[in-house]
Amino acid sequence: MSTFDPSALALTAQQLHTTCDPAQFEFQSTAEIEGLGEVIGQTRALDAMRFGAGIRHEGYNIFVLGPAGLGKHSLVRQFLDKKAHDEPDPADWCYLNNFEQPHRSRA
Repeated sequence: MSTFDPSALALTAQQLHTTCDPAQFEFQSTAEIEGLGEVIGQTRALDAMRFGAGIRHEGYNIFVLGPAGLGKHSLVRQFLDKKAHDEPDPADWCYLNNFEQPHRSRA
């Protein structure tokens, strides 16, 4: 039976360091760079959100599942913000109290 020797996998400081020449970039600050159009590597998730957000019937929801800290909330928020921006503005509604039937407001 062989035993595992972690020192065989040890890296030197030089192996953990790399140099980057800033002259290779055409920008002075990352604030000048446009953001990516979509999240990389989440094609299926975005396809599922497009499908779910395209259902125009009451009672349907989008359920997002995954480990904490992956950016699910940010991804969904970014997607829905863009979708809402591309949609026409919704009509304004005003609801009034219905004194005869308090559980049914009047639009």
